[in-house]
Amino acid sequence: MREVVYPMLKSSHYYDIANSQFNGKGGGILTLRLFTKERAFAFINQLKYAINITNIGDTKTLVIHPSSTIYAHSNEEEQIKAGVYDDLIRVSVGIEDIEDLKQDFKDALDYVNKTIIINLRRRPIMYDCLIIGGGLAGLTAAIYTARAGLS
Repeated sequence: MREVVYPMLKSSHYYDIANSQFNGKGGGILTLRLFTKERAFAFINQLKYAINITNIGDTKTLVIHPSSTIYAHSNEEEQIKAGVYDDLIRVSVGIEDIEDLKQDFKDALDYVNKTIIINLRRRPIMYDCLIIGGGLAGLTAAIYTARAGLS
């Protein structure tokens, strides 16, 4: 995984300001970057609990590929200025069981990693469970924190 962006991760550039403005609760939205558009779509398509829809703030976990949906009308320069990239996925965390969500996202990462290597012979999506702010650990921390921010 290239990057997990969530303001309440201590590794985030926005952590201090988000922590002070939101009293330690950063909300239920985070973004992931997976190196390529193909990997982003494969990841979304593999998820079982998250629903691919252009909504936020639902009780269900929702995912979207902003570049091809809500920013489809914008040119590349406008998308980059807005922080929207081809490999970006937006996640709105719902109230499903946290262990189910963690497993679903891990399974999707594993699937994409194996499938993309076999089919496209590209470098794998790397995730290191020791690095908070990136990879599976960052994703897990962001999901936990996002869920706490909803309560």
